[in-house]
Amino acid sequence: MKNTLFLLTIFLAFSCSNNVDVAQVEEELLMTDAEFSDFSLENGYKSAFAAYCAEDGVLLRPGLYPVTGRGAVIGLLDKVDDSEIIATWEPMHAKVALSGELGYTYGIYIIKSRSDSVMESGTYVTIWEKIDDEWKFLLDSGNSGLGE
Repeated sequence: MKNTLFLLTIFLAFSCSNNVDVAQVEEELLMTDAEFSDFSLENGYKSAFAAYCAEDGVLLRPGLYPVTGRGAVIGLLDKVDDSEIIATWEPMHAKVALSGELGYTYGIYIIKSRSDSVMESGTYVTIWEKIDDEWKFLLDSGNSGLGE
């Protein structure tokens, strides 16, 4: 009985231990956010947000109630003509949970016209979840205007 209890204790200790390299996962998440921006540059931000949004993803935008669910996010973005707009961003920091399955990034975004004039810039935060071994955003929000 003592041996069984001892083995059960050892099994539980090892099965509950965390073997995630948090620094490596944070770097992976930063790279994912940078790839998200690159995808936006190459394919338009509507396509990028559709590709990186989780099924239950949420957009928070000024003047709007929260836009909830991938279908609603795509529906909102379908109303916008992004053929004359370039939206990119630069992730500055990532933080992930010890499980390595949830995290956030933040940074600076720039929205320019195709003629290269800056229309808007600001800061953003994106909350991510690793779903089927891919990072998808759960929540994305931005704050326009950068102080000097």
